[in-house]
Amino acid sequence: AQAYWQGIFRLAPDEALIVEFDAHDGFWMVSLGGAFMNSLDYLYRPVSYTPARTRVDSDGKVRLILAHQAPGYHNWLDTQGFAAGNLTYRNLMSSTTATFRTRLLRHADLDAALPGDSARVSANERVAGMRARFDAIRQRYGAEAESVHFRAFDTICSATQDRQDAVVAMLDQRQLDAMIVIGG
Repeated sequence: AQAYWQGIFRLAPDEALIVEFDAHDGFWMVSLGGAFMNSLDYLYRPVSYTPARTRVDSDGKVRLILAHQAPGYHNWLDTQGFAAGNLTYRNLMSSTTATFRTRLLRHADLDAALPGDSARVSANERVAGMRARFDAIRQRYGAEAESVHFRAFDTICSATQDRQDAVVAMLDQRQLDAMIVIGG
């Protein structure tokens, strides 16, 4: 069994989005993407979570925090400063369905909105966790293949940039309820 859920987000610099659902069996993944469903930097930034990497609160809820800056909580999804983007949930090998609850709030109000036992991390713990992830990815692909699998460069042509700017303008004006991208 497979289930997919996709949503879009729009965050101001001082906002955060809490995405909450009940923890469940099976393999699932929540990941961030760009406004046109492009991959974000998963090698150096926390842009996805699976059951193995996620901390579940004592009430049995998974709470993921989308924010531009590290909030000091374990389950942070780094928007990498992008004001808008795509959030994808994939559920594989499970018939359990997930019901999502979201809360948009000011970044400064996260402590009051989250349970007291939500897992926190220091900056050093975050770096150590990302180093472990980096090492696991290198182990999977091989250090010698790093330059093949992980390159960053700007390939956006002017037409694509115009379309991206138009989507952001529609979001700003609240003209967009849904977007379907066909082609690539």
